[in-house]
Amino acid sequence: SLKTIKLGKNIHYLPEVDSTNLWAARTMPYSIGDVFLADYQSGGYGRLKRTWESPRGKNILMTFIDEAPLDPSKIPQLTLVCGVAIAKAMREFNIPVTLKWPNDLFVQKRKLGGILCEADGGIVRIGVGLNINSTPADYSETLKPNVTSAFRELGKELPLEEVIAKCLTQYELTRHHYDITGVSHLLQEWETLTIPKGTTVRINDDGRTFEAKYNGVSPDGFLLVQVGDKIEKIISGDLILI
Repeated sequence: SLKTIKLGKNIHYLPEVDSTNLWAARTMPYSIGDVFLADYQSGGYGRLKRTWESPRGKNILMTFIDEAPLDPSKIPQLTLVCGVAIAKAMREFNIPVTLKWPNDLFVQKRKLGGILCEADGGIVRIGVGLNINSTPADYSETLKPNVTSAFRELGKELPLEEVIAKCLTQYELTRHHYDITGVSHLLQEWETLTIPKGTTVRINDDGRTFEAKYNGVSPDGFLLVQVGDKIEKIISGDLILI
């Protein structure tokens, strides 16, 4: 069910790696569209090098190679492109995924997955971690209340290959639309898949923790929040659902 032009035509697979993004970075030469898949990561990480936990063989641990935008300042927009694509793919399985800036996929207030874009010259390595067939028993007590999976939401397992195919197909389609229509259409799609504007959230940013109202995402891919009568732009902080 892979309906792509470039993505996934060349697939690299190993049972275990430190991280699919690191593995992809070490593998030269590679081509635009190459996909790296593993059953287990011994050193998986997400944004800000936070540890990514996933049991062996149950979830999607994937990195794929895409062309970087000519303007390096637009690279954060690819995180939004990927978020929109993965959310739409998971909704095809009747999982009501929502997006949380900048790179998280949630169901209710539990994390289903995350995205990590790392630019390297003219390419971007896009890492995707998605909890598909894991169960609460697979996670530590601290993580258990905060994570979910497709299995937990649906009560049944999904074929990983089918989910991967839908994610890659949606990404290629969404990236194509983004290249043609630009960021404004992308942001419109993002807003239909995230929390409503005006929602009260908690922000951790550069040592500050405060409550604010969600006010969307800027054209350069950064978070906008309203604090009192002012709009603040958050470049690298955390948004916490409350």
